[in-house]
Amino acid sequence: MAVDESRVEEIFFSALDRGTEQERAAYLDEVCKGDDSLRSRVQKLLDASPKLGSFLQRDAGDIV
Repeated sequence: MAVDESRVEEIFFSALDRGTEQERAAYLDEVCKGDDSLRSRVQKLLDASPKLGSFLQRDAGDIV
């Protein structure tokens, strides 16, 4: 089953707004019920996000 990328993005950003890992896990349990592929995709993004740091949140002029 193909995963809708816009749905993955929507869930990812909503999960980031959750305060704790437990709150994120509960949220993912609820919105990804029965869709292991969707849950896996979102979890991989969440796992990678701390490694990005604030790189994506800076203005392009600050980087150059």
